[in-house]
Amino acid sequence: MMSLLLHKEEYQDQIFEQMSWLLEQYKESTDDFHVTKSLSQLLEVSGEYKIPLPKKNFQAICSALLNQFCSQAKPLSMENHTELVYCTVQLARSSPDDLIAFLHSQLKIEKEAVRVASLNLLRAIVGADLPETRLKKFLIVKAVKSTFSDQNAMVRKAVLHFIQRLLSSESVENCAAWDMVAHVFREFSVSTSKLAFPEENTIQALCIDILQCLDISVTGMTQALWPRLLEYVVPAQYTVSVEYDRPYVERKPAMFLMKVGPTMFKWV
Repeated sequence: MMSLLLHKEEYQDQIFEQMSWLLEQYKESTDDFHVTKSLSQLLEVSGEYKIPLPKKNFQAICSALLNQFCSQAKPLSMENHTELVYCTVQLARSSPDDLIAFLHSQLKIEKEAVRVASLNLLRAIVGADLPETRLKKFLIVKAVKSTFSDQNAMVRKAVLHFIQRLLSSESVENCAAWDMVAHVFREFSVSTSKLAFPEENTIQALCIDILQCLDISVTGMTQALWPRLLEYVVPAQYTVSVEYDRPYVERKPAMFLMKVGPTMFKWV
């Protein structure tokens, strides 16, 4: 009912006040999905009619959504997870700067669940490829880079999954894509020395998958990778091979690196 009335200006203040009550239902209700569904309908109407959310409501919604991902009190159903991500995308559409700033602030909290959830939501925003967020990728990447020093395996995997999504998006122009690729190589190097641990095998496999799927047809990828990628990994004695195979290298950089062999890698 609230979503049906939100587009009427005379009801907006009253509905914004009721939002606090709706968010409180996460604590009271046993059916979180229906709470999230009601919230998503409100956000849809807000976006469709260009109705800005008051600052306090926006922050409260962001916190409530993130808490749903992080809470261990109740298991998160698949349908509720999907709807929560949809709500986050709606927030990104209506106020991308505020949402990115909120998630960046959460990445500063040294808790695995909070950081992983925040990274996953940033990945969802990049994956949605919204017109409102395409020019904000540099802010998103800046937020993610703040977690590069975190040694927690779950956080490291969440970062790599974000990078995988970023590098497969329509454009990586002006968003420090090279820093993301360089981080993949660093993680590969770190995991190589720790393969006795199962999680490090998973991280290494993810790194390989990211490199194998690099697509230089993505806008801005060529500028991000060449010639810096080859300078990063190819010692001087292999530069002749690079020149000889340049057409092949430009089509499939990861396959070229695998063909030359792991002994060529110089980790710096």
